[in-house]
Amino acid sequence: MVCHRDKGQRSGQCCGSADRLCRRYRESLAPRQTRSSGNLEGHRCKAKRMTGRNPRSGVALFEMLIGLLVMSMVAALLSAAFGTNIRLLNRSAISSELVDQALARRELRIWIEHALEGPVPNDPRPIILGSPTELKILTVPSIGPFWPGFATEVSIGPNAVAVGSGLQVDRVTQTKLSLDLAPDYTTVQFSYWGRSAPDSLPDWSSTWTPEQGLPDLIKITFIGSRSLPAPIAIRPAKAWHQSEMSLSSLVPPALPSRP
Repeated sequence: MVCHRDKGQRSGQCCGSADRLCRRYRESLAPRQTRSSGNLEGHRCKAKRMTGRNPRSGVALFEMLIGLLVMSMVAALLSAAFGTNIRLLNRSAISSELVDQALARRELRIWIEHALEGPVPNDPRPIILGSPTELKILTVPSIGPFWPGFATEVSIGPNAVAVGSGLQVDRVTQTKLSLDLAPDYTTVQFSYWGRSAPDSLPDWSSTWTPEQGLPDLIKITFIGSRSLPAPIAIRPAKAWHQSEMSLSSLVPPALPSRP
């Protein structure tokens, strides 16, 4: 009986003179397959004994719920940490802004305390012009970018911003300096204390003209914001009033002596 190799290989059967060799080859393969399948089943049984579960099984619903719970706890902790950092940053920014505004109010006090006592020759600008919501005054500040040899005009508008306009130290270039006195959405109100006429008693007034000279006090009140700064009371030309000392008293006189 003749056995074709191709036909035998395709059918997987042994035939002809090669029957004995073919059977031996098939018998030699059978133990290997048995051993490999046995080892695989052994590993599966060992994994099942160690974990207590079938290695082919998926994630249980209880395990998924535990994972979601752990993830939610981690997310809550991270959100709390980020929220605290954001609040601290906002508070530090607000504190920095408040400090800048306090320094601006101090700078304005120095400007007004160095105001001019009388009119400047060949200068048509009034020494002071006050209304309930605006103030303009001439000053010679001792500090800042302005040249003290030229009168600097300080104007304060209803938006709580003071602007100083004058010459730089080079005596040629015009310069301006703005000061934010209070938080946003804040307005100011001015009051003036002094004699409105030579024969009148000192009293508060809502307006002031250059013909009246300088008032004894200028009060600035801030209106409209929650975190309002305290009102400011400034004496104009205070540096000039205290520019000399009396030999009879350590306290500066009310007005400098006249020759």
